[in-house]
Amino acid sequence: MGLLAALPAVAQYSARQEGDLVHLEDAKNHTVVSVITSVGNVAYEMKVNGTNVLYFPFATINDFRQRDGLSGIPF
Repeated sequence: MGLLAALPAVAQYSARQEGDLVHLEDAKNHTVVSVITSVGNVAYEMKVNGTNVLYFPFATINDFRQRDGLSGIPF
């Protein structure tokens, strides 16, 4: 048996839901993708090392919910 077989599995990926928001996390790569399920399953935020790398033209997520039209990345 190699060393890898002796090490416990570490949870790299996780998901949590807050109402209609789902946050998918890759802990190893310090990345969190946030998806809003009530607006077409759109990824509206992607944080890498705590910095959002997606353009989000709305002041709040509620402003985004109320706007007709396309924005974000369909997931």
